[in-house]
Amino acid sequence: MASSLQRRIGALRRATPAELERLYAAPLALAIPSGRYAGCFLQRTPGWKRAGLLVRSAVALGFAALPFGVDFDRSLWRLAGGAVRAGRFELQPGPSHWRPTRTLAMHYEASRLPASVRALLYDEVKPLDDDLLLGLGCVAQGDLFFFALGAEPARGHLIGDA
Repeated sequence: MASSLQRRIGALRRATPAELERLYAAPLALAIPSGRYAGCFLQRTPGWKRAGLLVRSAVALGFAALPFGVDFDRSLWRLAGGAVRAGRFELQPGPSHWRPTRTLAMHYEASRLPASVRALLYDEVKPLDDDLLLGLGCVAQGDLFFFALGAEPARGHLIGDA
């Protein structure tokens, strides 16, 4: 990630809950992102307390403890540092389920995950600019945490690379 992007993600990490809420609620352009983005867990939302222990444990491991990201070209989450690719989604602009704003919702009906898991999952992302998104990690019953997604540099191939 470029140092400018790292500084902006650092500012999000230092933001108060109220600052993240204001930023997420702000009217912003909803351009559909493309490419690969590295994720950063920012902070829990009040909905965290209402989630069950299993959901909180999965989020704590999969997002707070281990590296994650999103490949918007393939519409997949990259978990455990990219070792696991799962959670195929369709990105659809529309109103947020949990905030009074428009956002890009991640719907998981296309995923091969078990139906019970697909029915539970719901996430939203909001582009802050061309290479940074603010996300809201959710389940069907409510929001759980804020996260940031920063664009990864495009990977070129050298002549002779397979």
